[in-house]
This record gives sequence, structure tokens and C-alpha cells, in this order.
Amino acid sequence: MDFKLAMGILLTLLPAVKIYAQKALAEKPAFLNPCTLHSPELSECFSKNFQSTVSEWRAGVPGLKSIGGLDPLYVKRVGIQHTQSPLEIDVDLLNIAFTGLAGVSVKQSDYDIKKLTDVSTLLVPKFAIVSDYKMKGKILNFNLNANGKMQINVDDFLCKIYLHFKLRDSDGFTFTDIDKLRVEIVSIGGLNINMENLFNGDKSLEDSVNSLFNENWRDFFEFLRPAITSAVETIMRDRLTKLFAYVPAKYFIADFPTAASFYA
Repeated sequence: MDFKLAMGILLTLLPAVKIYAQKALAEKPAFLNPCTLHSPELSECFSKNFQSTVSEWRAGVPGLKSIGGLDPLYVKRVGIQHTQSPLEIDVDLLNIAFTGLAGVSVKQSDYDIKKLTDVSTLLVPKFAIVSDYKMKGKILNFNLNANGKMQINVDDFLCKIYLHFKLRDSDGFTFTDIDKLRVEIVSIGGLNINMENLFNGDKSLEDSVNSLFNENWRDFFEFLRPAITSAVETIMRDRLTKLFAYVPAKYFIADFPTAASFYA
């Protein structure tokens, strides 16, 4: 199926704060074991620290109220439109919760100090999206005008996160502020969807349409891929920007250069 999407994404963000006005994390957490730049195991070491950070701070970062929790992640709205038969729909997903990120494993992380970049490959074994939905349109010969609850379960969610940093010295610390961030979904192992109240209580029709989606989950995922990618990318940018602006670089890499020496 050749899918074309027009998407609108509005995120629920926590009250605006000036990142640079936040205080630094004063003490290194015990779960972080700083790497060294010239170690042959730098990538493996950084991977472990990245994974530990997501796992240990899934409910929030101590002393940094603005960041909220990493699992679940919340998005206010995702809008999706598809106008080609046999699937012609206009969908709003509302009050969305992404869960499962606490189970993430970092399969690989390539940190380049000269370019100030990192490319990490992440695997989330179980990833779920729970939301309200509003839908209008048509699938095959079925007219749709419905609203209700929706759940999508994804297995083996494999993605890459591309980061570019810029250095900042402040309050005696050096920080790796995120300059650019991009998320790429590499693959998934399976997808299951359940949408309630599709036909105003007609359970038979509802089950038929859900079965149709699930039997053709690969095509359905390609339809959802841009919306999921954009939502994950934007919310990760918000969370990780605040995280790296708060945690000194030396807690991750012990001999990280200062901004002054790096840019000299």
C-alpha cells in the first residue's frame, strides 16, 4: 500500500523553564560508571551508561522536576490522515501514553568526540500506545464515524537515535547540550491493535475491522510509522535536552574536555 500522511502533532509539555537556569546535578549517581575517551571500550561503556540512565530514572530525574517521567511518555494529540482506498480515514489520537521504554536495551552506541555525535541503536522488547481516538472515513465498504479507546502493542521495537551535541561550560561543569536529535524506526517484530466502539456497539463489525488491521499489520504499521516516529522524536528531544543540560558530561565520560578547550 502506498501511504501518504498529513500529520499534526501537539505535545503536552511541562511548564516552560529556562534550561540554562537549572542547577547541575551536584553528585554523580552510583549507577553511572564514567568512561574514558581513549578507551577501546568507549562505545560499550557509553551504551551501558545511557541504558542505566533510562532505566534508573524512568520515573523522573532527582532534582529536575521539569523532565517528568521517561516511562510512560505522554503526548496530547497525534493527527493522521490517509486518503487512498481502501483506507480513507481522518484520525485524532488523544491523551496518548507510550509505555515500555524502561525495558530498553542499548544494542550499540557510537560516540564520536571529534564530531560531538552519538548514534545509538535501541531495542524495546514491548512497546504499547494507549489513547482515546476520534475517527471519520471509510475502510473498504465500511463507513466510520467513531470515538473510543485504542491500544496498540508493538513487539521488538528497534530504532536508532542520532544525536549532535554542543558543549557549554557553566557553574564549574561542562554540559553536552543537544543541538540536533533524530529518531529512525528500523523495524518491529509484530503489532496488534484494538479499537473499541468502532460501529456504535456492533461488536461483530468491530472485531472484523480489528482483525483486518491485525492480519495486515505490516501495512498498517507503515501507515502509522511517520506519526509514531514524529511523536517519539519530539518527546525524546524534550526529555533528553533537559537531561543532558542538567547532568555534567564528566558523569558519563570522566576526561571530557571543557567547552573552552574544545572550541579553542
